[in-house]
Amino acid sequence: MAAWEADDVRDEVAIRAEKRRKSVVEEYFRRLNAGDADGVLDLLTEDVRIEDPIGGGGPRERRAYVTGQVDARVQITPGYVVASHDDEQVAVPYTEHRHGRTTDTLGVFRIDPQGLIKELRTFRGFDDEE
Repeated sequence: MAAWEADDVRDEVAIRAEKRRKSVVEEYFRRLNAGDADGVLDLLTEDVRIEDPIGGGGPRERRAYVTGQVDARVQITPGYVVASHDDEQVAVPYTEHRHGRTTDTLGVFRIDPQGLIKELRTFRGFDDEE
């Protein structure tokens, strides 16, 4: 196999892996929008780390965080999902609709090799809310 062919194969593998990580994040939003708390929890590792201005924490807080989002009937409109070359991270800007308010947010996810979310960080400020 020529060097350029090996590069092409490596690129194809990387692209498939990036698409897989992106699809996990897209599925997270789909399940959250559907109000499927158990489905969202199925996408999270047992030891997930969640950093969000409105809640989060470690493994013990994961269910409370997800059910809080579902109970608030949060609706997410995701923007363009971008995967990092580091084989873990995915970032996506999104608009969150909650209690009649709209907030521009940035989510950064770390996905493990099994395709589960092991870390979720959200960034938003008071000025990002309408």
